[in-house]
Amino acid sequence: MSKYFVAALIVAVLPLAAMAEPRSISALGHQISIRPSPAGSELLEVDSRVLLSDLHIDIRETGVLSGVAFAVGERNEGGNVCEGSIFIVSMPSQDFARLDGPLDSCETGSYQVEAEQIVVTTPASGSHDGKRWVWTPAGFSAPSPVK
Repeated sequence: MSKYFVAALIVAVLPLAAMAEPRSISALGHQISIRPSPAGSELLEVDSRVLLSDLHIDIRETGVLSGVAFAVGERNEGGNVCEGSIFIVSMPSQDFARLDGPLDSCETGSYQVEAEQIVVTTPASGSHDGKRWVWTPAGFSAPSPVK
């Protein structure tokens, strides 16, 4: 094996190794972790309970609404079919964390944290309506169309 091949192999593998590192944050006494699974996907754990498994999982923001801690995240199955979808983890102080979503959407969604709710939208296009969901600590509303 040439030294150039070995160097190229190291450069190709290093980014994968870096992505496999567990990521962890705390939110109001709850521990949120994203770690690699033996199958090659990522696992979302809250307080050592697995809530979600997917190819790629990110936490975008944490906060509190109506006294309930939340984390807004996005998951992606990989490939070119879906761009990802948003989910929200609610973490009541005296109960287990609950996963709401991932939303039934392949569109890149945006979200806005408001005083009493989180609004998630996907954009409309020339061929179809977008969607709008409202999340409260009780869960997501049914989607409504966005023209």
